Amino acid sequence: MLLQTTGLSPPNIELSLASIEDTDEIIEHLYNNFYLREPQEVCLNTFINESERVKEIETDDTSVLKENLTIVAKDRLENNKIVGVRLSKSVTLQSKKNEDVMKPKEMEQNNEKNLKKDLQINTTLKKRNEKNMFNNHVYNSVDTFSVLETDRIFDFVIASVDINYGRQKIFTEMLLCSLALAKQLGFTAARVITSSDYTSRVFQKYGFEALSTIVVTDYISPICGEKVFANINPLHKHAILYAKKLVD
Repeated sequence: MLLQTTGLSPPNIELSLASIEDTDEIIEHLYNNFYLREPQEVCLNTFINESERVKEIETDDTSVLKENLTIVAKDRLENNKIVGVRLSKSVTLQSKKNEDVMKPKEMEQNNEKNLKKDLQINTTLKKRNEKNMFNNHVYNSVDTFSVLETDRIFDFVIASVDINYGRQKIFTEMLLCSLALAKQLGFTAARVITSSDYTSRVFQKYGFEALSTIVVTDYISPICGEKVFANINPLHKHAILYAKKLVD
């Protein structure tokens, strides 16, 4: 389904809700344009080559796609090639409560011990879980549900634009379409984690406010007990949790 755009991006770029038929191309796009370039993934050296790709990671992304909240940008002059992906999902207060019940502190510690052991067999999956646990650390730094006075949040997971399509406002166009979609579906709040000045400025421009700032280089992994992002690009040493109420 084509979405109405603001005209920021070139006329050959069309935005639409991702369909199940787009799944394989989206996964390929994310691997080449996000996972191999995203600063935290690069710092962890998560994906070294094609053989390092892990089915569990692709399965996670596919699961998010099934929520039908993801927007893709396609170049109609290049046989509708996917040149941008805005992967989003719904996060509910009930799901968070369920996680809290299922993972009391002592159980979480046991899970971390098991995780250390189980992930030894797959270095890439281990590194990927480092990234996921860091994101959880940022999300848990603030009770966003209370701050935003809602029990359901539109969560911006990944934004990726083809390296050959930079500076064409595709990132911003996908953001605006996602916000419009969220409002249309009845969401009253949205959140995102940013790790660069550029993405922070874009979200600030459209009304997002910073709720929490984490110094990435100071973060100590509960898996290995080390500062896994100590050598990250200095331009990305802060992770900021932004949120916005979607009520006019």
